[in-house]
Amino acid sequence: MRIVIPSKKYQGAPNSDITVQAGLNVTKREFVEGDRTVLLNLAERFDKERQSSDSIRVAGKITKGDVLQVQLVPGTYKIEAMVMLDKRTIIPAERRDDFTTPMIDLKPPYLWGGLEIDEFVIRENKLYEYDEIQFAVISFPTPTMYEHLQWLDYVEGESEKYKLVLKPKFREKVVVENEQT
Repeated sequence: MRIVIPSKKYQGAPNSDITVQAGLNVTKREFVEGDRTVLLNLAERFDKERQSSDSIRVAGKITKGDVLQVQLVPGTYKIEAMVMLDKRTIIPAERRDDFTTPMIDLKPPYLWGGLEIDEFVIRENKLYEYDEIQFAVISFPTPTMYEHLQWLDYVEGESEKYKLVLKPKFREKVVVENEQT
């Protein structure tokens, strides 16, 4: 990372390079339990918790048409996806019988859909037979009125309602045979 201090930036100024070290400054921490103090080794604690964990969270930003590559192992997965809208949307104020809804300015990116699947099983044979898993997500129309903001509450219910359509689909491996001349 390169940081240039604004006060040093003038015509002909030499380039300033300030290195920022990011890391754990503390590797041990005192833990007080009752009337005794125990010294915790944070690196060991982190490693132990990581090794004993039975869940892994994969995160990535995917735009339409992109592919996220992840090496999977057989097991049961919980899938949570979020759809982020990348365009500014203004919902105008609206006069109702006895009140006026406020004008809402949704600045990108904002959450506007998703997918929730509690159990998706990947068996070992699927990993050998198929090369890709294709996910479908719920995406709502661009909001135009105040009530549309409630649509986000429907992601979980709609995921359950349309689970057969939204179930991730395995795509076959493409086998390229050598051409002999």
